Amino acid sequence: MLQMDSELKEAACSGNVDILRRAVSSKPIEYFLTISDDGLAGNNIFHLATRSERSEFLKVAWEILPEQVLQKLLSQTDKNGCTPLHTAAGLNRSRHISLEIVRLILGFYKSGVTVINKPWLEHNHNGCTPLQLAIEVVNEESAMEILSMDIELLCKMVDNEENSPLFLAVKNGCNKVAEKILMSSYSYSLSGKEDSTPLHFAPNSSGLYFLVF
Repeated sequence: MLQMDSELKEAACSGNVDILRRAVSSKPIEYFLTISDDGLAGNNIFHLATRSERSEFLKVAWEILPEQVLQKLLSQTDKNGCTPLHTAAGLNRSRHISLEIVRLILGFYKSGVTVINKPWLEHNHNGCTPLQLAIEVVNEESAMEILSMDIELLCKMVDNEENSPLFLAVKNGCNKVAEKILMSSYSYSLSGKEDSTPLHFAPNSSGLYFLVF
């Protein structure tokens, strides 16, 4: 994989859309698929812009980059196995920015494009889907958006510590997520770390105790 040059990295981190626009008119497609080679090794421009909360940069990229480039950027993983959707879901400083970027990414797949990859179902190196990362940092609205993409599969998935979305939702007080899973018509996992279950935390989640069991 080619290494990202300093100008493109700066554009993504600072949200400089002028650099991006100039690059689109003068650089080959491969230029936009390069990755950083420093402490953020493995990050592409979408990872970097998301970490830096540069949603406007991402919006402009959506408008001017070819669909095939967007598909590849959204499916690329960093050194931790995270796609840009994982990164957006796990933002813990600004919940509204997390939600904005999550909606932007998922909106691409809802726009009628041919879906080649489904990043909402991807596991990082810890076995976490974007849904689980969103729940862990209590980005509940982002979690709800991700869950709506495929509740049937997502509510059965567990991470490397055997934590299910329902367990994490109850543990972290994401009651809307827990209720959506519990009220769905699909089967779901109750699994939690070290044989824990949602029952261990349900008494602390108002209204959920009787839904879980």
